[in-house]
This record gives sequence, structure tokens and C-alpha cells, in this order.
Amino acid sequence: MLLLISSKLMDLRMPSDYNILDEFFEKPQIRIGIGVEDLVDSLRFYVEKLGCRVVRERRNSVEIDFFGYSVVLHSRSEDGRVKEISDTRFYRDSYFGLIVSWADWHQAVSHLTYVGTNFKANPEIVANCSGEKEAFFILEDPSKNLLRFVAYDN
Repeated sequence: MLLLISSKLMDLRMPSDYNILDEFFEKPQIRIGIGVEDLVDSLRFYVEKLGCRVVRERRNSVEIDFFGYSVVLHSRSEDGRVKEISDTRFYRDSYFGLIVSWADWHQAVSHLTYVGTNFKANPEIVANCSGEKEAFFILEDPSKNLLRFVAYDN
């Protein structure tokens, strides 16, 4: 079985001199979102015990600098299911993705639209709670994992 999967993956490999980061204007930052039972207790742990810094705060989530990576702590819904934030701004307890530059986000939207990608949450630009312009879209992989791509127009 492993040999069969391995031979199929050979067809998906990029040339050895290809570097995905060459596609970006600026190096993206990894972002991971995790659901927490108690936002205040969890934030206290990450800040007081691990020394993480708060980057952004929202009503039901807090973004922290986790040793150079962006981690968003989301209040888990009481039943543990998908939490609807608005029509297209939804989260499961966990997701991963990138924070990219404003220009890279627009280029990604153009490319993904061109190649016929189905968005789980269509590209949208909103004013967030802090008054910043936030651009985002969400993709879903074949295993139902959510990938969230965000840019801020600072």
C-alpha cells in the first residue's frame, strides 16, 4: 500500500529548484487556531507561564505571539460544535493557515479563483473589532480541515 501511495505522490512533486516562498511578496506567518474551554484561564497560562505576548483581542478570541508563531485562542462553543460568528466568519475549534501581506492575499484570491478553488468562506474584507481592515478566506481540505488565510491593511 505504501508503495502505491508513494508512486502516486511522485506525480505531485514540484521541481527540486522550486521554492513556494518565492511566490510571496513578503514571507507569510503561520497561524494556528485552537479551541479553549476558558479563554481567561487559557490566556493567563500562555502569558504568565509561557511568557507569550497578546497581539490582538476580540470578544471570543485572543491572538498571541507563541514563540514567533501566531496562535489564536477561541472560546469553544458549549457543545463543542462549529461556532458561527457571522454569515461567513465561522470557526471550528481548530484551524491552521497563514497571515500574509495585503498584496499576497489579493494575489492568492486571484490565483485560487483562476484555478477553480471552492472557498469554504468566500474572500471578504471587513473592519474587525480593533478597527483594522482584515481580509480573509477559508478553504477546506478533503479531510474537512479548515485553512484560514488572513491579511491586515495596516
